[in-house]
Amino acid sequence: MQKIFSQKLRFAGFSDAWKECELGEVFDTVTDYVANGSFESLRNNVKSYTTENYAYMIRLQDASNDWKGPWLYTDQAGYLFLSKSKLYSNDIIMSNVGSVGKFFLVPNLDKPMTLAPNAVLIKSSTSNNLFLYQMMIGETMQSKINKKATPGVQSKINKTDFKKITTKIPQKKEQQKIGTLFKQLDNLIALHQQKLNLLKKQKQAFLQKMFI
Repeated sequence: MQKIFSQKLRFAGFSDAWKECELGEVFDTVTDYVANGSFESLRNNVKSYTTENYAYMIRLQDASNDWKGPWLYTDQAGYLFLSKSKLYSNDIIMSNVGSVGKFFLVPNLDKPMTLAPNAVLIKSSTSNNLFLYQMMIGETMQSKINKKATPGVQSKINKTDFKKITTKIPQKKEQQKIGTLFKQLDNLIALHQQKLNLLKKQKQAFLQKMFI
C-alpha cells in the first residue's frame, strides 16, 4: 500500500477519485421482516420455534452473541414465505431501533437463514459487501447515521432517511481489495481473542487448583 498526499491510504494502482452517492444508490436491497406481508399474513404463515427446525430466524441478539445461539427457528413453509428477507453469507444486517448504527456481517451457517423482526437487511448487487460493511462501521458513517437518527426513549432511523445519507465509494476492484484486507484483519483479531479467552480459562483453572 502507498500513502498519498491527502494522507489517505490507497492500494497501489488506484488513483481514481471515489464516487459520491447516496446509500440508496449503493444498497439496492434495504428490507426487513415486515416487507414480506401484512401483520396478519405474517402471523398466519410464519411459525417460530425454539427447538431445531428448517431455518434460522436471525435476530440482532444472535449477532451480538457471536452467532453461538440459542437460536430461533422457522419451518420450511415459513422460510419460503419470508422470501424478501432471506439471508446469505456476507449480507449485512442493521439495527434501526435502539442501538442505531450497529451493523453485523452474516456468517456462513449450517442452515438456511431469514431475518427475524426488528432488524434491517442491507446489501448491494453491484458493490462489494465486505467493503460496504467496513464502511458502515467506520466513524464517519456512524456520525452521519447518528445525525439522522430520531431521538427518544429508543432512538431510531427510518429506511428513507437512511437511504439519503451520502458517502463516497471507489471502483469495485479497489472495494474488493479493501474488503478482503479488513476481513483478514477481523479473522486475525477473532483468532487472538479465542487464544486470549483460552488463556484466561487456563489461568482460572490454575488459581482454583493452587489456592484451595
